[in-house]
Amino acid sequence: MAFSLHLRIANPRYSRLLRLMLLLSLGLGLDGISGLILSARGYIFLCGIGQKTFRFLFTPQMRWKAFEILMDIDATAPVITRDEILIDAPLAVVWKTQTDIASWPRWRPEVPAARFEGELAVGSVFHWEEGGLLIASTVREINPSHRLVWDGTAQGIYAIHVWQFGLTADGTLVQTQESWSGGPVREQAANLQPLLDRAIRTWLTNLKRAAEQGREHGAG
Repeated sequence: MAFSLHLRIANPRYSRLLRLMLLLSLGLGLDGISGLILSARGYIFLCGIGQKTFRFLFTPQMRWKAFEILMDIDATAPVITRDEILIDAPLAVVWKTQTDIASWPRWRPEVPAARFEGELAVGSVFHWEEGGLLIASTVREINPSHRLVWDGTAQGIYAIHVWQFGLTADGTLVQTQESWSGGPVREQAANLQPLLDRAIRTWLTNLKRAAEQGREHGAG
């Protein structure tokens, strides 16, 4: 089975394990390392082969979880934004706030309308409005309380939006990335990049506020 290995080590002192996984990747015949990122929260180790992708998450307690990744952003898109925020609220509250699509207008002032009924699943379509655009988004991947991916097209802009949720010692970490591609994006990438950057930062800020208020009110 072809797969990619995504290893997150939450503390740099586990660098020995990182090196071990590197040797293991070579032993498995993986195509090579696609990325090694050092952040304030530790290491992210990326390598892989083939088309099928799995993500392996490791905690400092050496517990791990694996799940298949069905979709990711378009790494070649002209406009890409990545951002994250730490939220002082339980993971369940943050997940519920983000995935209750119909409630978006209550905590996202830039979204005057959003419609979805039922439970989100792969293939679910929800409709929403932002910046004068009527958007129909389709869920492509959902791993409850961990990962959510959707895509959609509006006025020639094809967007892929990836959300990841995880617990830290200080709260819930929400990481997101979005890619925009298509003719209008190629023509106006310089103008659209800061627009998307601001939109994602605003979304995360509003999510933090809503989830922390939900925690105070006993939601989740």
